[in-house]
Amino acid sequence: MYLFQNALQNLVRNKGRNILLGAIIFTIIATTAVTLIINNTANGIIEDYQIRFGSRVNITPDMEQMMGNIQQLMTYGSPQVTPQQSMAFAQLPQVQSYEMKAFVPAVNPNLYTVDGDADLELGGGMGLMIGGGFGGRPGTMIGGNELDGAEMEEVEMPNIRLYGNNWEDFQQGLRSVAYGRIPTADNEAMISTELAELNGLEVGDTIRLYVPLTVGEGEDAVTERVSKDLNIVGKYFDMTPESPVGGIIRLSFLNRRNEVLTTLDTVLGSVGESARGVTITAVYYLHEPGLLPYFEAEVRNLGLSPMMMVTTNEAEYLAIVQPVMGLRDITSTFMVIVLVLGGIVLVFIASISVRERKYEIGVLRAMGMKKRKVAFGLMTEMVAITAICLVVGLAAGGLVAQPISDTLLAAQVESAVSEQETQDAGFVMFGAGGRAGQATGGASQQAEPLSELNVSLGGRTIAEIIGISLLLATLAGVVSISLITKYEPMKILMERN
Repeated sequence: MYLFQNALQNLVRNKGRNILLGAIIFTIIATTAVTLIINNTANGIIEDYQIRFGSRVNITPDMEQMMGNIQQLMTYGSPQVTPQQSMAFAQLPQVQSYEMKAFVPAVNPNLYTVDGDADLELGGGMGLMIGGGFGGRPGTMIGGNELDGAEMEEVEMPNIRLYGNNWEDFQQGLRSVAYGRIPTADNEAMISTELAELNGLEVGDTIRLYVPLTVGEGEDAVTERVSKDLNIVGKYFDMTPESPVGGIIRLSFLNRRNEVLTTLDTVLGSVGESARGVTITAVYYLHEPGLLPYFEAEVRNLGLSPMMMVTTNEAEYLAIVQPVMGLRDITSTFMVIVLVLGGIVLVFIASISVRERKYEIGVLRAMGMKKRKVAFGLMTEMVAITAICLVVGLAAGGLVAQPISDTLLAAQVESAVSEQETQDAGFVMFGAGGRAGQATGGASQQAEPLSELNVSLGGRTIAEIIGISLLLATLAGVVSISLITKYEPMKILMERN
């Protein structure tokens, strides 16, 4: 107990020396706290985006492969992932979760649709027309070439798009439930309030849609029409743009107010093994990014066409986290420099402090105090100083970490944007098929980099800073103890005299 009390009293007796020592330890701890707070937050964001983008797998057409197989495309059509394949891919062991939605064109000749009567002339000589105006019944598409006298033909046009599991607009606030509820069971559906008003439909009514499905391959392919009776369980308000092409083309099939929303199983329920016509959009999330090669090998074995590619969006991931990576690298380097230089200065000050206290140590040793007790007293002093600096350093680091992070990240974002603009300028000047100084369709689009990083002092960061502080105190204590063992009490007192 005496050793502990004496150590605490020594903190007051040797104010100047201890203040200098404390200032050094405080600077090291505060700087380390700032760098660790920023570093751990940056690492967490990078890891999150790496898992999100690196584990998110899309299966899309390989345009290079398709351009090299034009003859095959003309004979058999574009490669597609069948609903059966999509569901089989989702059951592979590498897949943690998946998101899947389906779309199929449909028609109801007796249904009034938004833009159902809009006249549309496609391509001069072809003379393709859709009859109607707002609220009209679907007309017919007139095919044939009037210039060569070919006989005109009447073809039924889809006027409805039937979607399964397409709820993204509800999550983004662009659509909301007006009446009823969202479909949860097979053959339940939602329609827009506009479509319901045009046809006098209410929750509880039933509508019948006809879905064209292609069966067979090549010249043997035939189109069959499958009917679906859907029970209306809800109506939705729609705030999305009516036309995906900005209103340039008015066509009932393209108008988003004519989308009928249902479950995934409802859309896929009537699709046979050899039927085509349903468009599947699937995103698979792997347990970890490293499983991508194994997942690709499995889907190839399940019959995925060589003209389809299995990819993750690594370019978008890098574009987003590049400034954060730069910030992490800067803080990591700075932290290493501070710890190395600070440790050297701390050892130097600790050794000077012990030499200045040789007489005190000699008196204690001459009184019979053992070396380990003297060492314990010095170590207690160092731990006490470190503990005080730790509390103050954590508070200071937590206060200044956010503004320092904002400043450093802003510089990194500016650098990343400048680099991207340089790349885009090169694309514009020397784009494919373009002359120097002439744009050929615009710069490549990139995801916006992260411009904000909300740092915080978490439990992991506190534990790491405490560990570093104890390491500093131990380092200074070991230096002091190693010097104590070299001093004999009688020699110290004789040198003093």
